[in-house]
Amino acid sequence: MRRIICLALMSLILLGVARAEGDLSGLTLSELYDLRRSVDRRIEELENAGVKPQYESGTYRVGVDMPEGVYVLQDNGVALFPSVLVRAGGGDGGEVLNYELVIPTAVMRFVSGSFVTLSDVTAYPFELAPEVGLDQEGSAFEGGYWVGEQIPAGYYRVLPDEKAPLSSYSVYDDVPGAGAHLLKFEVVDEPLELMLDPGQYINMSGCGIQRVRADMP
Repeated sequence: MRRIICLALMSLILLGVARAEGDLSGLTLSELYDLRRSVDRRIEELENAGVKPQYESGTYRVGVDMPEGVYVLQDNGVALFPSVLVRAGGGDGGEVLNYELVIPTAVMRFVSGSFVTLSDVTAYPFELAPEVGLDQEGSAFEGGYWVGEQIPAGYYRVLPDEKAPLSSYSVYDDVPGAGAHLLKFEVVDEPLELMLDPGQYINMSGCGIQRVRADMP
């Protein structure tokens, strides 16, 4: 498991450096050693917290069976209604804090003390998750995406799927799970433009988005 965590973290850190610097050729040996020490420290933190590379279908108590934090959720590609259910307590009597269909991907924040039930869904700690975001054409399709983390902020064109019975999107001020507030919900029957700010979360059903520009001309 240490190898998996190490490779994932190194990729993320190097990706961040590469984005900021263009490439790694300008880094000194001392800076590369500092980078490696940062990876080792973070590995130790994750191992001490009992972080697994992923959590399969089942029920988990956050803070006991899995650490609290932000998770990327992905459906397993076989169920009709893959979902995540978050309750304040164990059993069917616990207050429902959150419920979301995961088609095909979503992001959610799990808080200590809550109970998370994954149904035909795999949960990945955010920093160890497979990369999810825009494709080479600058587009993303159905699912939930964290702005500034998975997709860049900026102006997007929302494109309804003509074959979908209903096309809609929701924008929140944060990822769901710890007091996120709904900022906008809209049914889409024709292309429209939308501005997304860093830290927001967009969830789409029956539609997709294509990046237009980073900001207003």
